[in-house]
Amino acid sequence: MVEETERILPEGPGRCGPAPTSTPRGRPPDGRRGTPDGSAAWCWPCSRCAGPRCSTQGDEIGLPDAALDREDLRDPIGVRYWPHATGRDPERSPLPWDDGPGRGITTGGRGTWLPMGTPPECNVAAQRADPGSVLIFTRDLLALRRSNPDLHRGAYRSLASPPGTWAWRRGDGFATALNLGGEESSVDGLTGSVALGTDRGRDGQPVAGRLVLGPGEGALVRLA
Repeated sequence: MVEETERILPEGPGRCGPAPTSTPRGRPPDGRRGTPDGSAAWCWPCSRCAGPRCSTQGDEIGLPDAALDREDLRDPIGVRYWPHATGRDPERSPLPWDDGPGRGITTGGRGTWLPMGTPPECNVAAQRADPGSVLIFTRDLLALRRSNPDLHRGAYRSLASPPGTWAWRRGDGFATALNLGGEESSVDGLTGSVALGTDRGRDGQPVAGRLVLGPGEGALVRLA
């Protein structure tokens, strides 16, 4: 699908590019990665295609959707079709900056346009201090993309991988492999080292022909 999308886009100066976006709902509330619900995978589109990357606010800390009541809704879709649809408000809940009473957004007991609806431990301040957080992973992935032309201009090419996984190559220097399933899997044909992984303990680990991935795990491999 990605190859076909890039193929039909016009060539030449000012060429349009895909703007990938991927936002799973119901992400884990503690802001950790590497679980089989897809929380490990949402960041990876920025290493998949050339062009800008789009995300919903809160993606960068793994913010889960807020659980809202009917009277909390502001989106006309949710207001009209409740309870069959909640509209877009659950993923529009405010981004918590800290775990204080106003979550870093409001003071003096003032409310927010939508309820926070998220656990206190999922906030920017806590994740800034946690090297294993989604926030730090996101920043490191974006920095790697900025500093390596292959990751923002290199051609995309799908790689053979088992069911429940997705692997692709960008340019000559990098390959990405994701395990989107609930069991361990592996991708063959990769040699180099892990440039960045959802398991940060694997960063820099050699890859010699086979990359083994746990459930929900992803890795960006710098090819040899």
